[in-house]
Amino acid sequence: MLLVTTLASISAAPANAQDWQDIRDELGKRGTEDSGVLRIDFPRSDLDVSIKGVPVSAELALTTWYGFWPMPDGTMMVMGDTVVREDELAGVLEEVEKQGLGITAVHNHLAQETPGVLYAHISGQGEGAELARKIKAVLSRTDAPMTGPAGEEEAPSVDWSSVTAVLGKPAETEGDLIEYAFPRAERLSMDGREMPSTEGLETAPEVKLQMLEDGRAVTYGEMVLTADEVDSVFEALTGHGMTVNAVHNHMLFEEPRLFYMHWWGVGAPQDLAAGLRAALDDMNVRQGSSD
Repeated sequence: MLLVTTLASISAAPANAQDWQDIRDELGKRGTEDSGVLRIDFPRSDLDVSIKGVPVSAELALTTWYGFWPMPDGTMMVMGDTVVREDELAGVLEEVEKQGLGITAVHNHLAQETPGVLYAHISGQGEGAELARKIKAVLSRTDAPMTGPAGEEEAPSVDWSSVTAVLGKPAETEGDLIEYAFPRAERLSMDGREMPSTEGLETAPEVKLQMLEDGRAVTYGEMVLTADEVDSVFEALTGHGMTVNAVHNHMLFEEPRLFYMHWWGVGAPQDLAAGLRAALDDMNVRQGSSD
């Protein structure tokens, strides 16, 4: 059932401006703040990936990201997802171990993509700038561009009214892409600490659609589920013509246990939105973004 609630209080000390700036300086990007978390993205724009002839853009499904979450003791926890080619994986895992970070999952999010892509989920805790230096070392074992094009975000170029009529106001629209976040309504925790359901840590379900040149849209994302929601959400997505690519965990010590369901679908935007709405209606989530 879709619920609308207010954000619960987050038991983590707020980071000061210098904490964020030190991380930004190390990684060379400003990032975005959401629910007290600083997230920095590194889109894999160097990759040319497709699924059955449909291009997979970096913005849709191929973005490396890291979220920096302040802890009550003044340290930071970092959680993130490193997108790697298959031939980059060994080097990334070697560097994660060398830097004293942890691996929480290695797996696929897509299926039948060419070339093959994997996702290495990592975590660590320490001083913010030092964690950023460690992340930079891990990134150096991939060909991910460390900087992006300068300038303003691309203005929306698509009329998404048939989608917003079903899913509501989006968290973000840019160019030919629309993106939603639907934070979970119950209390989440990590190692006993209350954890925000947010895009910053990818602990909120994320839904993306991107328009294709022929008027169809492609959808991809991740539903963040409790165990009792998995079957009904699977049926909602597949019953509307989408393919579920993976069901798995991203973290190790979260409560309640969270299962991530990744899907792929191509079709009329309004039909895809109807399937996504059916899935969301079976989840304990709030309307709208985590802002």
